[in-house]
Amino acid sequence: MTQADYYDYAPSVTLQRPVACIGHPGSAYREIAYDLAALTGLPLHDLDHRIEHEAGQELWSYARQHGSDALRELEDALLPGLLSQTPPGIIVLGEGALRSPMQLDVVRAHASLVFFRLPLTACYWALRRRLEQRGGVLMHPWLPDHLQEPRDLQPFLEGLQPVVDAADHVINMDGQRVHETVLALQVLLPSLGTSNQR
Repeated sequence: MTQADYYDYAPSVTLQRPVACIGHPGSAYREIAYDLAALTGLPLHDLDHRIEHEAGQELWSYARQHGSDALRELEDALLPGLLSQTPPGIIVLGEGALRSPMQLDVVRAHASLVFFRLPLTACYWALRRRLEQRGGVLMHPWLPDHLQEPRDLQPFLEGLQPVVDAADHVINMDGQRVHETVLALQVLLPSLGTSNQR
């Protein structure tokens, strides 16, 4: 990563490879990535938003209408294009992305992967708040429609464990504030945006 002149109309940092962000539900990783991109001026690409643009409808609706396999195919088709964007920037991956070893291998080959971790109970309560805001249904293609207790989320979190294990950097979000995490990530960008650390 190199510093740009303060007065240039350009990002304040440059990356040699993109930084891909993903995390547990409720970890605020999407908000953190967006804030980090705004702070640094780096390009930001959101896989879920790109899919919705391509599909012409929300992820949840697309998955209900066409099935989860069709949604996975869209992810597989669109992810390489985001990873190859120049200049490299920040990529936000959906909560259900990288479930297939192929997707995970593609991301790790072309980007530095950051995972935002949250304990099961904290995920549950974050999603319960989301449920209250959305009238009792999460409307998310990969999450359970209804949550009665934390263990309802256990299969989803277990499915994300290979992503946690493969990440170049894992950030524990339990009790962490978004702003402080953004500032800490800004400091980490020189190492994250150079080459694969593994």
